[in-house]
Amino acid sequence: MKAIHSISLIGRLALMAALVLGLILWIMQIGAISVHISSVLNTILRDIHQLLGVSGAILLIALGVVAMLRPGARSWAAAGILYAFVFPAFGLLQETLLLGGLHWLVQIVHLLLGIGAMYLAREIERRYQRLIQDVEGGIVPVATATPPLGSQRATN
Repeated sequence: MKAIHSISLIGRLALMAALVLGLILWIMQIGAISVHISSVLNTILRDIHQLLGVSGAILLIALGVVAMLRPGARSWAAAGILYAFVFPAFGLLQETLLLGGLHWLVQIVHLLLGIGAMYLAREIERRYQRLIQDVEGGIVPVATATPPLGSQRATN
């Protein structure tokens, strides 16, 4: 249970840092508030943003793989693994989508996908921990509980 919490926490922190850097990059592009910095610094910030986003996606995949081991968490785990491939791909392709005056819509979708990844990581962790507590407390429904090895279920 500590591993799932650690993976989720580190992944969400990486994604939050990517979000902050993304917002900084976005603000630096606004014409009225435009901050003139060297293209080298802009490239470095963008690379760090991408590295943090990909790190968050990899940790979301790891979280999904660990959660796949619990029958009640498999749907959320599969969603997390799929999502971990979608949102970084969208981020890498966003510069080619809807160029011009409406590009801010693409940036908002990318921002929302990043926030969704943080939420999904937390939700997978929360549901996994609830399943563990339910199994330890003996209140798991029979349909989702895995019987101990060597035991047989009684048939009526």
